[in-house]
Amino acid sequence: MPYRDSITRVSIAQLRAQFKPRAFRALTSVRLDVGGVVMDATLVDDAGAGFVKGLRRWFLCPKCQRQVNVLGAVEGVGWVCPRCGGWRSRNRVEKRPYRSTALSQTFSGAATAEVPRAPSEGCRAGR
Repeated sequence: MPYRDSITRVSIAQLRAQFKPRAFRALTSVRLDVGGVVMDATLVDDAGAGFVKGLRRWFLCPKCQRQVNVLGAVEGVGWVCPRCGGWRSRNRVEKRPYRSTALSQTFSGAATAEVPRAPSEGCRAGR
């Protein structure tokens, strides 16, 4: 299973940034070409659910025909969605190993130290 950051990906947001709004709404397909992997990606409109009722743009995965926000070029498979490509994100511990070590160093002796408490005036333990 390849990791997400090792795959060339294209999202709807990246595509929207490349075109003016009127040209983006008129698109029905787009040619994706990276490293010799060429595909004509189909774009579809879908009515938004819930409160926002506008049209949303999606790619159609060429393998499973699902509406997806991102397509990626997976070696040996071509341009596919995350589910068909089987890519995954890295474990957060692998991404940021400094967080777990910093926390253990900071709080290493704090659990055993006792904090002296001053008796409060409103305490009814003496009665």
